[in-house]
Amino acid sequence: MSELQNSEILEEVKKALSKHLDVNIEMIRENSKLVDDLGADSLDFVELAMVLEEKFGLEIPDEDVGKFTNVKSIVDYITNSDCAQTLQDDPKL
Repeated sequence: MSELQNSEILEEVKKALSKHLDVNIEMIRENSKLVDDLGADSLDFVELAMVLEEKFGLEIPDEDVGKFTNVKSIVDYITNSDCAQTLQDDPKL
């Protein structure tokens, strides 16, 4: 486990989005809108939250998941979380 930088968080979020939304990682940008650009639906938000919770060792309340609008909003949330200081090794991501 290591200290996380914004760029590392962004890359991990992009990997998770690419895998769970079946989107080419090269198409995912920090300003990509989760619904409009990446095609996420409500079930995707729930699944993504579970993956991020496991990957970053934090708990994301349902009301916070609803605030995720684009990739940057997820990165900012994780960056500002007191819990997400290390990256968990998870082969599922």
